[in-house]
Amino acid sequence: METVVAETRLAIADGADEIDLVIPYRAFMAGDEQAVRTMISEVRKACPAPVLLKTILETGELKDRGLIRNASHIAIQEGADFIKTSTGKVAVNATLEAADIMLTCIRESGRKVGFKPAGGVRTVGDARLYLNLAATIHNPDWPMPSTFRFGASGLLGDILSVLDGREPVAGATAY
Repeated sequence: METVVAETRLAIADGADEIDLVIPYRAFMAGDEQAVRTMISEVRKACPAPVLLKTILETGELKDRGLIRNASHIAIQEGADFIKTSTGKVAVNATLEAADIMLTCIRESGRKVGFKPAGGVRTVGDARLYLNLAATIHNPDWPMPSTFRFGASGLLGDILSVLDGREPVAGATAY
């Protein structure tokens, strides 16, 4: 805990205006909900306004709908500015199922919390599915930079292809 808080303070001192925090999801899966609450709470305290705290749930590792829902609610309750599906570094990253759960938790909270699907969003068609889901759960005007972002470096190539009128990336979902 002390190391994470110290690294957060150092990053902010070095000019960071956003902090990505991966929750201790293995401890959470083992039943230690308090580890998640404490980690988020302590890092939140180390992030003075206007620094944003993005809490990464690693939903592909959590797998279970109930765990994803509980982790989302905890992150929101402890002050996350964004909840993010994944680091993009695990086998399963963003999924529409996890996005549905997380976006619903945000709506249920009544708080202004953003959502960031990360990893696995590779095409404009994929991106459209996430944007449509967010618009359906919230409203059509909800997805904007302050509430919705993609963590998908692979998406850029497909966006550029579409804008240039070239063929979409191989295997791209229709848009």
